[in-house]
Amino acid sequence: MTNQKFTLRDYYNALLAIDEVANNPTLREMTEKRIVQLDKKNGSSADRKPSVKQVENEGYKTEIMNLLPVASDECAGWTVAEINKNVPCCVEGGFSSSKTTALVTQLAKADMIVRKEIKGRAYFSAKAE
Repeated sequence: MTNQKFTLRDYYNALLAIDEVANNPTLREMTEKRIVQLDKKNGSSADRKPSVKQVENEGYKTEIMNLLPVASDECAGWTVAEINKNVPCCVEGGFSSSKTTALVTQLAKADMIVRKEIKGRAYFSAKAE
């Protein structure tokens, strides 16, 4: 047995699979209406334009990406503390380690930079071209 987390959509679809619900027009209509509402709710978040902070963070991420060194034998990359010291937007903005970590983690997950862990420390570097 797996530990699968069920969503509301899964529950509503399971309800529709039950003969008593499928054969009862009122219950079937209500369940289908809820599924349509879920579709509408989930679809509306994708249509939103990015917030001011998200747009601002994109500029910071670009600057961080452009200034990161490419990993080599001599340099594994920069830690978050080194990024905070060496990247002008981080220095001028007085970024906390948490904010910088969030930005570089987003870049690493988007496969725009490389994240290496050496002896328990995370090092970030630019991708070799």
